[in-house]
Amino acid sequence: MSAVVLKVADLRVSYRRSGGSFLALEGVGFELIRGQTLAVVGESGSGKSTLAYACAGLLTPEQGSVELLGRPLARQRAKDLRWQAQHLQMVFQDPVSSLNPRQTIAKSLAEPLLSVAGNARPAAAEISKRLAELIAQVGLRQDIANRYPHELSGGQCQRVAIARALANRPEVLICDEPVSALDISVQAQVINLLLELQQKLALSILFIAHDLGVVRRIADQLIVMHQGKIVERGPARQILSEPQHPYTQNLLASEAKLDFG
Repeated sequence: MSAVVLKVADLRVSYRRSGGSFLALEGVGFELIRGQTLAVVGESGSGKSTLAYACAGLLTPEQGSVELLGRPLARQRAKDLRWQAQHLQMVFQDPVSSLNPRQTIAKSLAEPLLSVAGNARPAAAEISKRLAELIAQVGLRQDIANRYPHELSGGQCQRVAIARALANRPEVLICDEPVSALDISVQAQVINLLLELQQKLALSILFIAHDLGVVRRIADQLIVMHQGKIVERGPARQILSEPQHPYTQNLLASEAKLDFG
């Protein structure tokens, strides 16, 4: 079994805009190692979220490749897309808008289980058992299953979003600034939850962030991006203690301190 679960090589992505195009990613590549967290940091517009979307298969790069567990990302075939959904999932920045406001939490959690099942639809009892496991796994009460997103706090919604991402037991989790929309105290709780889940489930996490305060707690490896390019990479502890690039030094100087208890 390979130690590399997600391999990215030479990604290039640009967006059209009035008067020309904007280069969001240029020559970006990395490897995510099984069981580790690779954090990607940089200010708004540095290309972090574009990278996350490309790695999740939600946009197609103009150049380069993304491999999940040794296989190129699926683009069209339904069978390949189902396989990909089983092994890689994403947690988005805004926990409320990432959930369907017209669905109960139970329906939102059941959706990924049904989407990858194809014709082999799981029994209702099996789904109910899995939903109860997921709700407990993210530290929520079971009665939350019959509630709607607008009835929950932002932190609760993000826990639900994490539970939904874990429904099919993926190996890789992409987190696109999953705590930036939450209060500071709730941010720490969600980070601690991700750490607990990673240890229990052997998750490999690509974690997108805009500051180093959160990364200090969660990352094994660190990539610093600026204007669509990687300007520094390496062990997180080393970069956070001895940043070499001026851009990383500026990020570190403005770091927010969180209380993780």
